Amino acid sequence: CDTTEQLEKSSLWKLKYGFRTFIDYLRSAIPKNQMRLSSEVTKVAFDDSDHILTVELVNQLDGNISNLTCNHVIWTTSVGYLKENFQKIFSSEPDLIHQKQSSIENLGFGTANKVILVYDAPISFWPDNTADLHPLISVNQTKYSLNKGERAFLTEQNVDPSQAQFVLDGVLCVSPSVSMRFVIVWIVGEAALAAESFNELVLAYLCHNIFLSRYLNGAVDNQKPSRAIMSYWNKNRFERGSYSYLSVRASLDDRDRLRQSYTPDGIPRVVFAGEATHSHYSSSVHGAYESGINAVQILRQYLETASDCRK
Repeated sequence: CDTTEQLEKSSLWKLKYGFRTFIDYLRSAIPKNQMRLSSEVTKVAFDDSDHILTVELVNQLDGNISNLTCNHVIWTTSVGYLKENFQKIFSSEPDLIHQKQSSIENLGFGTANKVILVYDAPISFWPDNTADLHPLISVNQTKYSLNKGERAFLTEQNVDPSQAQFVLDGVLCVSPSVSMRFVIVWIVGEAALAAESFNELVLAYLCHNIFLSRYLNGAVDNQKPSRAIMSYWNKNRFERGSYSYLSVRASLDDRDRLRQSYTPDGIPRVVFAGEATHSHYSSSVHGAYESGINAVQILRQYLETASDCRK
């Protein structure tokens, strides 16, 4: 399809081999000498006399600082990253800060972490004809409490049982992967942040031995995961979370303002993209992807118009 407006049925899709193959495909069209990997952009400044941008880079491997000049920048970092770094990176651009700072502050940025349980063989305990497992607790139902043995294990691992209980209560859903050797556990909100302090052994124990054992009535006891892998979205200082949302003080106008290009000389010098800038598909991969396409179209339209004017 040409746009995400044409998507039908469920908007949730599972990539069999993950996003790496998708990213590798996009990278295949870019010469390696035109990519700067392991480099952090620490400053962007516009020179209004030469009408050019200077971008300061810090190599994360050796700490070397370098500068490059360009006519345009497409900025795609998360709102979480902007909350911590926006004013510092664009410190020489007060008009840009005035344009976007309030919207960056207004928009919320949350965390949903995935714990991937890895098994040595295809799992045999998952119920037939069950795609996902969503825990539901009624108003009058008591939440699951840790027993004496579970508390003892957590104490041995230097984990506060109340924190472990908090993480278990934050499980949104559980689903098997297409290969059936993996089970994916989604943990959201403040519980997702708390889970980032747990090691692999504790995560596997919480998700398999306690959570799955409870909801699948002990059917998991004969098959244990060989390891647990978790995404650390909030701990990653280049992300600080995984999705934007409209907080109580935010509105769609904040997304619009965040999306607006910075035009210090009437030309789109810094064009903003990312899921938080999309008016319809925020908090999604396809929203992030489409926002990048839209940013490219803004520059393409300008360059084509400028080329026509020079003819």
